[in-house]
Amino acid sequence: MSDDVNTSANGTTVPKENWHTVAVKANCHSFHDDNVNGTAVYLGGDEKDGKVVISTKPPISNAITGTVIKGSNQILLQNFFEKENIKGREVMTFDQANRIGIRIKKDARNLDITIPPSKDENGKYKPNVFKEFPVADCFSFDENNKPRSPKGEIALAKLNADRFQKINKYRAMYHSEKATPEQKDNYLTVIAYEHKKAIEFLSVTNGDVNSYKEKSIQPQEQEKLNAIMPEGQAIPTLDQQKGRAVKELENFEKFQAEKKKDTPVIDATNTTSPVDYLGKYLAACEIGAAFVTDKESQEAVQKSISQNVQAEMDKNNFNYLQTFGAECSERCKSVLSEFRSKSYEQQRGQNKERTLEHERPEQTVDAISF
Repeated sequence: MSDDVNTSANGTTVPKENWHTVAVKANCHSFHDDNVNGTAVYLGGDEKDGKVVISTKPPISNAITGTVIKGSNQILLQNFFEKENIKGREVMTFDQANRIGIRIKKDARNLDITIPPSKDENGKYKPNVFKEFPVADCFSFDENNKPRSPKGEIALAKLNADRFQKINKYRAMYHSEKATPEQKDNYLTVIAYEHKKAIEFLSVTNGDVNSYKEKSIQPQEQEKLNAIMPEGQAIPTLDQQKGRAVKELENFEKFQAEKKKDTPVIDATNTTSPVDYLGKYLAACEIGAAFVTDKESQEAVQKSISQNVQAEMDKNNFNYLQTFGAECSERCKSVLSEFRSKSYEQQRGQNKERTLEHERPEQTVDAISF
C-alpha cells in the first residue's frame, strides 16, 4: 500500500492529505470559530462612553530572530495564547530550539502555522508548516543539570541572528556600484567583525565553525577576518556571552518601556471593513496602543468575517485565510506609517513651540538693552 493514501473502513482508498493541507484547514476552522464565538482577540473589550476599548498586548514574535509574525498567523497565535493562558509573547520551532540546546517540555502546547509553499533547489514546491512552541514551555539546563529559563541562550541566539542580518546588509552595500574603494574597505571590516563574533558564538556553543567558514565567508572577507582574529585570543565563555546578551536585552526592554509611557490610541470607530479593522488592530499591537472602536463596527466586522471565511471554506478554498491575512498585514503597515508621520509632525510642532518660548524672553531683553 502506498504511503500517500489512506484506506477507509469499507476498503476504498482516498489520497492522504499532507501536513500543510491539514494545517491550513485547521487554521481556517479555528479562525472562523473564534470569530463566531466572539472569543477572538480583536472582539470584546470594555465599553465606555459609546466606545469599545481593547487593551492590546505586544505582538507574538519569533524568540530567536525577533521577527514579528504577520497577518492571520499573528491572530491565530494570539487567540491560541489567550485560550491556553500562555505567559510571554514569544515562540520558537523545534529546529530552532534544538540548534541552541533548548529543550521543549513533554506535551508542550503548540500550534501549526503556515505560509504559502515555496520552491526548493530542484524547482519543486515544498509546503511551509511551522510548529510553534511558546517559550513558556521551553527550558535549558544549568551547570548542575537542573532545568532553568532559557533566557540567556535565547538572548545570545537573537544577537547572532541580528549579526547575520548586518552581514547581509553590508555585503549588499559592498557590491553596490556606488560604493567607493574606501567605503568597500570599511564594509569588509564590519563584515569581518560580525563573522568574528559569529565564530565565537559557534565556538562556545559547540557549533560547526569550519562549515560556517566554508559556507558563509566569501574570499574577499577572509583576509579582513584573519587580520582581526589574532591567534591565541581567548574566546568568551558561554556564561560570559550569556550575561552580556541578557544585559543588552534588558537595557533594550527598558528603553522600549520608556518610549511607551504615554499609551497611544489607534481609532477604528466607524470601521466596518474587516481588512481595515484588523489592519488597525495589528498596528495597535505593534506600537502598544489602545484599540478603540464601537459596538456597531465590531458586530459588522464579526459578521462579515464569519460569512467570508465560511463561504470560502464551502468552496474548499482554505488558502483564503492566508490571502486575507496578507491584506490585513499590508493595511497594518500603512496604518503604522500614517501614525508615525503624524507623531513626527506633532513632535516637531512641540519642539518648535518650546524653542520659541525660550527665545522670546531673550529677544525682549535684547530689544530693551538697545
